Formats: sequence, structure tokens, C-alpha cells
Amino acid sequence: MTARRRRFHPRVLADIVKRQDGKCACGCGEALGTDPRDIQFDHANPLWNGGKDDPENLRALKKKHHLAKTVRETKDRAKMKRIVNQSGMIKRRMSRRDEALAHYLEND
Repeated sequence: MTARRRRFHPRVLADIVKRQDGKCACGCGEALGTDPRDIQFDHANPLWNGGKDDPENLRALKKKHHLAKTVRETKDRAKMKRIVNQSGMIKRRMSRRDEALAHYLEND
């Protein structure tokens, strides 16, 4: 379950950009510019991964870089959901030998 996202005051968002010296937080070093339509704010630690929805966890990214990061995280999140079962234990893929052994153990 993810936390509900807050809306931050524009002054808070401007402070985040200033904290980064106006540079994109993805590591590219590009200037964010002054057009707010080209700047998006991202949770450094995603909410779905336990991150907090506060200014300390936010960072400014160029729009195109935020989109690329979101695509990567979506794939990672889907992969994590596939390998974790309801009990929270990681499922390993069984070898044919282990599958056969499991079959015999369950049917005895």
C-alpha cells in the first residue's frame, strides 16, 4: 500500500531546486532551467518502497529523466511482485530435481 501524495507549496519546491544548485538530480548534471513544465519532482526513496512523502525525500528532475526513471522503477516493482509471494518470502525457481522431490514429499 502506498501513502497518499501531498501537494507541496511552490516555495518548498523552489527550495528543492535551489538545494540541488538548479541541476537535475539524476546525475546527468544538466541544468533544470526555469520553465516549471520541464521540471518534475521525484521521491528519492519511492513511496511504494517505504519512502516518506516529505521535502527531504523529494528531488527535482528534468521531465524526460523522471519518465525514464519511472519506467525503470515500474519494471523493478513488477519484477519484485512476481518473485515475492503473499507471505513475503522470496520464491526461488526450483530445479527439475527439486520439483520432483517436492512432488514426492507432498504425495506421501
